[in-house]
Amino acid sequence: MKEFLRKYRDPLIFLGLLIAVPSFIYFISMNFGDQRVHIEKKQWNPAEPADQGIDPQHLKKAAEYIETRLPMAHGMVIIKNGRTVHEKYYWKGGPQQKDYLHSLNRVVLHGLVGIAMEKQLLSGVDQPLADFFPAHADAAGSLTIGDLLQLRAPLIWGRGAPAYWELFFSGDRVGDSLRAVSAAGEPPNPAANFAANFLLADLVRQASAMDVFEFADSFLFTPMGIDTLSESRKKGDLMDPFIGFQLRTLDLAKFGYMLMSRGSWEGRSIIPAGWAAQITEISGEEGFWSGWEPVLFGTRRVIMSLGEGGQYILLCPALDLLVAVSSKSLFPLSENSGYSHLFRLILEAADEQLGKVRSDRSGREALLRA
Repeated sequence: MKEFLRKYRDPLIFLGLLIAVPSFIYFISMNFGDQRVHIEKKQWNPAEPADQGIDPQHLKKAAEYIETRLPMAHGMVIIKNGRTVHEKYYWKGGPQQKDYLHSLNRVVLHGLVGIAMEKQLLSGVDQPLADFFPAHADAAGSLTIGDLLQLRAPLIWGRGAPAYWELFFSGDRVGDSLRAVSAAGEPPNPAANFAANFLLADLVRQASAMDVFEFADSFLFTPMGIDTLSESRKKGDLMDPFIGFQLRTLDLAKFGYMLMSRGSWEGRSIIPAGWAAQITEISGEEGFWSGWEPVLFGTRRVIMSLGEGGQYILLCPALDLLVAVSSKSLFPLSENSGYSHLFRLILEAADEQLGKVRSDRSGREALLRA
């Protein structure tokens, strides 16, 4: 036995290290490298939650939930009464981490359309798409800008949406996108959302003689202190109108708060007030414009925009509350992905009535268990 150990000592040591080192790294990463040691930093107009009417204990539950139950989350920002009461980043995320918006690009593009209309680059929502795509007049038919803005189709991303990839690699993106939009209702075409986004970006390009990224940088992002274009170009990021924008979590929060403030950012008008209200409020029998969905938490109604993979903006004007979440996921998330419960916890922290309902319910359950 001694002879055997002496002969194979070095290989055995090497094998032991080969097993021990990765195991140690895995142990450290799982127990000390999770969200709990990541960055908590309020970069814009900071305030303490309690000073803005948010229950710190309820907010702590929400923070613990996203840390332990939503492993794809990169960051979360909560703005209440125009003050940042929570900003934290998880896993590989950080203040400078940018994520593609996916379907959430729609609400940014809607804002850009409003800016273009204010500058009289576009005549209005009734302007025919054939004005921009005369070579595809047959495919455009009677479609208008308004049809693109109000289009609703299922949100699907990734391998589950072959029609999306067909559009992405199409040799005739305009024609195929117009056909996807015109056929979106029968049956619903999951790729129609991306087709509509691409067409909106292209008509902004034609109307302004600037690509959509330059237009957004000049008239939307830079005035709000959001620096995306130069960084994306410097890093060689993919800048394709079909892919859309990359934003940080705080950028998402700023954009959402600007909309909730009727298009104004720190005293400066970014988007026309009427347009900001129109795209975030109920409009006649059509309900919310495409890009925003009404959600009811108890008796409290909010509107929410989302992108596949876990990008969210939640607006609750009645509470002057905004929540922005960025995530990194390479696969589609189900409707029951856990984010709805996160938002419920946050609303309960900010809404005394909802919080009281939950406390009363918990009290009754405790009595029953006793």
